[in-house]
Amino acid sequence: MSFDILFSFRVTPTEHAGVKALAEQRGLSVSALVRSMIERELEAYPRREQRKQEAFDQILYLAILLDGVYAQREPDLRSKLIQVWRDRLAEEGRTHG
Repeated sequence: MSFDILFSFRVTPTEHAGVKALAEQRGLSVSALVRSMIERELEAYPRREQRKQEAFDQILYLAILLDGVYAQREPDLRSKLIQVWRDRLAEEGRTHG
């Protein structure tokens, strides 16, 4: 594999020492270590986003489930809870869109 593009960025002396020590510990050059870190980050991003979406989907399911239970068993409490939620969002300057 050829490496045609040069990355150049500044780090603090502490960061440099940490990266250099880690590279030495793993028997790598600093460049090889940084490349492997970049590769891991690029590979992990789609999985992280997928896990985040799955978590949002599960939270939405639970919200719908709770809403249904309250609507069926405690309609007055449901209305109060929705108003508390809307008030809290308004205090934070957000909407319930």
